[in-house]
Amino acid sequence: MADWSAVLADSFQFAADGPAGGLVDRDAPVGQTGRDLTGFAWTWDATYLYFYVSRVASDANRQRFWYYLDTNEDNRMSTGEYVVGVSWFGSNRRTDVELYRYGAVAAGGDPLGDPSGFADGWDMPGSVTLVSALESVFGGSANGIQMESRVAWSALGYSSPTPVRFHVGSSNNTNLPSGILDNMAGPGGLIGWMRSVAVRLDPDRTSTSISPGLAVFAHTATNLGSAADTLNLSWTSSGAFAPSSVVFHRDANADGVLDAGDPLLTDTDGDGKVDTGPLATGASLAILAVATVPSGLADGAASTITLTVGSSKKPSETEAAADALSIATPSITLVKSRDKATAPPGGVITYTMTYTAGGTASAFGVTIVDQVPANTTYVTGSATGASTTIAYSHDGGATYDALETVPVTHIRWQRTSPMAPGGSGTTSFKAAVR
Repeated sequence: MADWSAVLADSFQFAADGPAGGLVDRDAPVGQTGRDLTGFAWTWDATYLYFYVSRVASDANRQRFWYYLDTNEDNRMSTGEYVVGVSWFGSNRRTDVELYRYGAVAAGGDPLGDPSGFADGWDMPGSVTLVSALESVFGGSANGIQMESRVAWSALGYSSPTPVRFHVGSSNNTNLPSGILDNMAGPGGLIGWMRSVAVRLDPDRTSTSISPGLAVFAHTATNLGSAADTLNLSWTSSGAFAPSSVVFHRDANADGVLDAGDPLLTDTDGDGKVDTGPLATGASLAILAVATVPSGLADGAASTITLTVGSSKKPSETEAAADALSIATPSITLVKSRDKATAPPGGVITYTMTYTAGGTASAFGVTIVDQVPANTTYVTGSATGASTTIAYSHDGGATYDALETVPVTHIRWQRTSPMAPGGSGTTSFKAAVR
């Protein structure tokens, strides 16, 4: 039994049945010490699921131990789910392992524990029907107090390990449930679970937005559990304002930017919650939380959006990220000048516009439009403006193109990059007096 040492030291994989561990044995008194459980542990490898039990004292007679396996993880034993039965002889350390099918009392399956989640003190109400004998081996401790057994994953219909919820019982016969004497399962007397569940959501973010506008926060959701999981996504907010909505997208190219190819995340498992879809153990998904910012908010107004990711297998297992969002308002100051006040017919006047970004946020999509003055003609090739795309109107500003075809009535400069507060630029063109 020495190879169980590491498992027995793991608080996730070892459970005590009171009074050990300071717990109350909810089945007490158990009249037969050979069937009075004191401990239970479990582990697995690619081929087998292994069980360990310990009891108060050895007994030469046949003792029966039952492992109810909830393989769909719904906390219920449904008709047809497997029960592993093990006969243990303390006199010669022989263990006979048999496979049974469960017969539920309730149409939807029988709970693995009481309404508070305790397997300890809870007799499974269903019956068992023998399917086959699996193996007969000799093992366990020489003093007859500790026993180990196993069942192949293939016998349960699986080609590899799969998460299992379980309940453990002992009896003096196969007439279940009448013969059950003691019960236990996971740590604290609660329903056992062959799955570790953990989730992560990284990182916290800080951003600004105009009002109205959109704010996009890039995160990574990770399944740190021991088996596949679907991670649910939700949000709340606090502060001076609340977003009109927050929706989640898969960041398909993981660039942190909302692109046309980033699909909206939906409810893939029908539980009414937006989720990541199934994630294998250790797998991550790049997501974008897109907040719609309402109109009418003052510059500097702040909100904290708390995003939460949670396991669909264990809803209490969650992690949150806090995204700080504040309202920042850009502004543009424009000054127009000319190089001379007057010019004779045929003379050329140069018009210059200097624009400066102000406010508390970068200005995006800055566009400047100027009209060619009356009684002048635009000088072809004279329009300039660094970091801008220049277009021309020939119909009083109704439409624009890249051609300088006469007549040019208006000129439009569009910035090709955002302007941070304090940034500036100039545009100019020349017009000849008619």
